[in-house]
Amino acid sequence: MDINIKIAASIVRMGDVNKIAIVVIRTQKTINATNVDTYKGAKGNEFYFGFKDGTSIKFVADEVSNKSEVVGEIVVNTVILFSAIKDEDLKSMKDALTTKPIDGVRAIIENGITVEQSVKVKDGVKMQIKLNCFFKFAEEKGYMK
Repeated sequence: MDINIKIAASIVRMGDVNKIAIVVIRTQKTINATNVDTYKGAKGNEFYFGFKDGTSIKFVADEVSNKSEVVGEIVVNTVILFSAIKDEDLKSMKDALTTKPIDGVRAIIENGITVEQSVKVKDGVKMQIKLNCFFKFAEEKGYMK
């Protein structure tokens, strides 16, 4: 069985709430789709952004999206874990997320499944640029308390 895992992350302002999210997409080629482990997230699951210096930032999911589908002989599981960030916490998060690129990500989802992935330097820098853009927007709009 061929298994492939992709991880992406984003940070957004939805209405009056700031959300950081991690997306885990797992594809598995199989002849018998009923014999496949299903990845699922739940409220309270944790995800982490790690940095080269060994530090990490932990987030706890307060909202989750799960989707599983079979496409031909491939099972696709998509898990999205969202964590709200209060306006008053944005300022302290800014320094932690914008001064160095993310080096790795980890998500702990249901059934004790841990998904880890290193982040290429260029992708870590791209995410750092996106995070800087978000925090600049939040600062300009007065969301950072």
